[in-house]
Amino acid sequence: MKNKWNRPIVMAPHKYNGKLLTTGLCKPSTLILLGVVLMSEACGGTQTHTRPSTFATGIRERTNAEQLLIDLLTGYNPLLRPVYNDSTTTDVEMLLLVSQILNMDERYQKLNINAWVTLIWHDEFLVWDPERYGGLKGIKLSSNQIWLPQVILYNNAEEYENFLEDHIVKIDNNGTVLWAAPVVFHSNCQVNVRNFPFDKQMCELKFGPWQYSGAEINISGKGDNSVFTTDGEWDMVGLTAQSNIEYYPDDPGVPYTDVTYNVSLRRRPLFHIINLLLPCGLLTIGSMLVFFLPVDSGEKLSFGITILLSLTVFLLLLAESMPPSSVIPLVGQFYAISVVLVTLSVTASTVVVNLHHSGPTRSKVPRWARKWIIHRLGSLFGFKVKTKTEQPSKEKMKVFKTYKVNLNDNFRPLDSPPSPLLPRNSPDVKFSANRSQSQAPCHTDLKLIYKELKQIRAYFDNKSTEDDERHEWHLLATIVDRFCLVIYAVFIAICSAMITVLG
Repeated sequence: MKNKWNRPIVMAPHKYNGKLLTTGLCKPSTLILLGVVLMSEACGGTQTHTRPSTFATGIRERTNAEQLLIDLLTGYNPLLRPVYNDSTTTDVEMLLLVSQILNMDERYQKLNINAWVTLIWHDEFLVWDPERYGGLKGIKLSSNQIWLPQVILYNNAEEYENFLEDHIVKIDNNGTVLWAAPVVFHSNCQVNVRNFPFDKQMCELKFGPWQYSGAEINISGKGDNSVFTTDGEWDMVGLTAQSNIEYYPDDPGVPYTDVTYNVSLRRRPLFHIINLLLPCGLLTIGSMLVFFLPVDSGEKLSFGITILLSLTVFLLLLAESMPPSSVIPLVGQFYAISVVLVTLSVTASTVVVNLHHSGPTRSKVPRWARKWIIHRLGSLFGFKVKTKTEQPSKEKMKVFKTYKVNLNDNFRPLDSPPSPLLPRNSPDVKFSANRSQSQAPCHTDLKLIYKELKQIRAYFDNKSTEDDERHEWHLLATIVDRFCLVIYAVFIAICSAMITVLG
């Protein structure tokens, strides 16, 4: 094959990306330039690496960092632990700085935190002499290019992943590797909500290598909360670290090292006091007003049932945020007790309404109720109770006792004085002196009048008796209502004191 000058084309093999390529050197000037380059490399082969120089062709020499990177990673295997002696243990130091509490899920027992993590270990294969590389003492590269201790969070609440990958590491000339990056952890946390919302929580974060035993990696750590920023609900009380040696059933007899961080948190209760405790307290106190409402208002039972439904709604909201466990928080106990007390108040109000509407049509007040509730208990609550029913006056009864009518229609006066309703000189009174005269129609009229008056008297007597009995039932219901109010207030005070003492 020839070119336009009728000269053969020289085919020279070149290596590009691991493959042999053939390139035609078309011009003599190209051959001359290539010879100059080869001679310059041969002359400078014994010298140390210097700053890059640029030729007219645009080819650039490697920098110190580039050459160092090539020298360090040539033949480096990131899957093998970087020690020359397999019996050497790699020490890994871990520093955890908790930055913020992202979420504390009490129902699902999960803690989400934002942390700054730092890991330091020694890599025996990443050591160099700075003088050979222009005094370069440190280099940064991707963590995927070197060996990583593969530290994971044991009590992870979500998908397990190697959080060390895809980050930048800093390497010193003595082989010290520094890995530092912010990480969001999702861990399990056993939440104790007994003292909610005045509770303190202790959550553990357990870190350690999964595949490397204690003979290969020894991890230790310490924690710091100086960069912590509160989220408005949780304050960090303390952060401690403890190194442990554990034995696991999947690899019996082989020790594994880990570092456990104890994160101590304290809840800020103001939000829950305003949104949970205060409404419950107001509703419980408001339920006492049920006993002050008069029965005739017709709202006694409806008011108590409304308060009961309100407490039930708040109790359901509280149950949705609490974990489904056997531990019931104190505020939940207070809500449950309040629901029970309000239910009892509604029951007591039902009894009071029933007593209030009791009357002579049903039965009379029992003697024991009249003695112990109306007279004795009523006097304690300041009720004035009449010992005897007021009797009609004698002047009012004289009219009905003046005359007597028998079944044979014999109408005769009694020995009592004449009726005050008629004047003494009235001709209607003198009919008794002349019984033989023909006054039968007058006798009949008086007899009818007497019967009517007797019925009227019996009606008013029965009405007075019914009113007295009805008043007695009303008084009994009022006294029972006040007694239930006192018992209800005492129960509220006792239950609140017990919850406070137990909490």
